[in-house]
Amino acid sequence: MDGLLEAELSLKPELRWLFTALVDRIAGEWPGTRLRTMKTCVSFDDPKAYLYVSEARRSMTGGRPGLLLTFGLPEPMRHPRFEQIVPVSAKRYTIHMTVCEESELDEELIGILAMSRTLMKR
Repeated sequence: MDGLLEAELSLKPELRWLFTALVDRIAGEWPGTRLRTMKTCVSFDDPKAYLYVSEARRSMTGGRPGLLLTFGLPEPMRHPRFEQIVPVSAKRYTIHMTVCEESELDEELIGILAMSRTLMKR
């Protein structure tokens, strides 16, 4: 995936393995995704950004190192894995969720990200 090395180097060493696992999981689903490293996060673009990943504050993860995933959805879907849901407009909501373990990069997460990717392709 384009931009992987730069994106990995922007993260703390203890999070690189988890970020790489996330990239591998997404690349398996959407091989056309490109990474774009920004000042405080890495975006996953295809062609528009559908996911932003940054380091989660430890207060959000119970003191464990983790990633903060930020993405958009067309409705305010409630989910136990979501940390925060922020209304942007009538048909767009920003969702924040944390991931601390590779096991959390599951089919459920990919399904949720697929909705975000579809929203951004409109």
